[in-house]
Amino acid sequence: MALPASGAILKVGVSATREPFSFTDEKGRITGFDGEVARRIAAKLGRPVEFLDMKFSALIPALQSGKIDLAISMAPTEERKKSINFSQPVFASAQVILVKKGPGAKTGSSETILLDDLNGKRVAVYSGSIHDTFVTSRYPGADIKRFDSPADMVLALKNKKVDVAFYELTAAKVVLKDNPELAILTDEALTKSMGVGFNKNNPALRERFKYYLKTARAGEKNSDLSIYPKV
Repeated sequence: MALPASGAILKVGVSATREPFSFTDEKGRITGFDGEVARRIAAKLGRPVEFLDMKFSALIPALQSGKIDLAISMAPTEERKKSINFSQPVFASAQVILVKKGPGAKTGSSETILLDDLNGKRVAVYSGSIHDTFVTSRYPGADIKRFDSPADMVLALKNKKVDVAFYELTAAKVVLKDNPELAILTDEALTKSMGVGFNKNNPALRERFKYYLKTARAGEKNSDLSIYPKV
């Protein structure tokens, strides 16, 4: 059942380099988990959807300025809550570490890198992500390399410009299919709940999403949220 809505365009901020969450298909259409959920939300609200593709680090400023109405698959950290509002958690996201194959990875041999040994290592993170915050705060001795594209992180790892790369587990599995020389070092570096970010001045949209989330979860197996990975 569609919710009452104004019919205004729902502007959704995405960083379309995050396969399988958000990426561009061969026709130039935003797709992935986030794109499909955004379309379903817009349909329930009775509003057309428009995607604005930008760097991940630009999403919060875009929400604050009103350039976009919401951003999907964003971890509700305390620091971010100072700037924007969040929905309830939508799904859980496991974060892992990618390496070139070696004895510290699940399938290979050369050099062991442990989670506690990241100080002094070249660590690739997605700029503005929870990985960025986590590594910055926990490993002050790490040489942090920030990237605006996960694909660039993978390329840097393959070319030995970084020692490890923090990655979301579902996305990492996609990467491993196309890059057999890489492996997952740890099953889980950290796990975070992911939600939807909103402008603090638009509580009405947040409440509408809250209602949408409640109804979508009523029949979890067949709900709009079932396309998200289970961790």
